[in-house]
Amino acid sequence: MHELVHHLKLTKPKLFIVEPQLLEPSLAAAAEIGIDKSKIFAFDVFTANSNENIHSWKELLKHGEKNWVTGVDPAKSVAQYASTSGTSGLPKAALLPHSYHVSQASFLSSDDLPYKVQRLTSLPPFHVFATPIVPASVRQGHTTYIMRRFDMKSFIAYIEKFSISETYLPPPVVVGLAQSPLCTKEALQSLRQIWFGGASLKYSNQLPLYAVLHEDAKIQPVWGMTEAGWITAGIWPEKYTDDSVGRPLPGYHVK
Repeated sequence: MHELVHHLKLTKPKLFIVEPQLLEPSLAAAAEIGIDKSKIFAFDVFTANSNENIHSWKELLKHGEKNWVTGVDPAKSVAQYASTSGTSGLPKAALLPHSYHVSQASFLSSDDLPYKVQRLTSLPPFHVFATPIVPASVRQGHTTYIMRRFDMKSFIAYIEKFSISETYLPPPVVVGLAQSPLCTKEALQSLRQIWFGGASLKYSNQLPLYAVLHEDAKIQPVWGMTEAGWITAGIWPEKYTDDSVGRPLPGYHVK
């Protein structure tokens, strides 16, 4: 609970939307910083809420869309506090504006691809590797499947079941995927793009997975940071055959 209290003190939220199984520590943390129970709502989509004192998040939908604040500068109006460990001490909170999310979503736009875009992600949505994915998918109208948490067996099954063509993975999963007995050419035949990020991954460690992917599939790096988002990424025509972090996205100057 100590870490949760620290984040709350940093970001000063006005309300909580919490999964039922996480209500107990969330209520305790909220009480410590003075957030009333009436400001806490249960995200009771997958799990029923047994706490009668906590309303469902659906109560918020009854207010409709009204009284929006207008006239704000999208480059200065904060849309997200992104948690970052920094280099020392307790976690920090990077202030990311609305324009950040709009530009990151536009960077992921892709037209005239030789395959149908069907996306699958199991990344934690608060991490900057993950945050552009859903907004970009909504912007482009691409079907995107979201796993609550990563599970190798289910992940491979979903790729085959939903004909997934694009996915996003941390390097340990790229390595582990190729080692799974469930990882076959038949199961992964629909994949055309795998982006990896969060850590480095040598090209030599990608080769076992390439061996079971479609010949047109590419494994490409996402290199960035919490405060700047995706700096290098995109869909490029060539396959990387070295340890490069890729090309800078439009609008970035790297030095």
